[in-house]
Amino acid sequence: MKQTGIIYVATRHPSRLTDELMLAGYRVWEALEEPEIAHLCQTQDIDGIVLAHDVPLRNQIAARSGRVCVLLEPTTTVQELVWELTQLFPQTEIVQ
Repeated sequence: MKQTGIIYVATRHPSRLTDELMLAGYRVWEALEEPEIAHLCQTQDIDGIVLAHDVPLRNQIAARSGRVCVLLEPTTTVQELVWELTQLFPQTEIVQ
């Protein structure tokens, strides 16, 4: 089974959210800036991008990315994000 590849974009790393997504069965890369996102999209098998609530210009980054993007709110929980990702990228086996 192919693991879903996700880029988590935030204003600082490392992030606990990255660890939680990996435990849920996702391959996760972290990025701080748009050039990093572009590089990862060109060199890795990226299915989607998750943008933290405090990322500057995140709507523009999402629009330019050409990928499915999830824009987090300050109150988004890990469980809510994992649920959203399972709806966008169904997997036959999810580790919980």
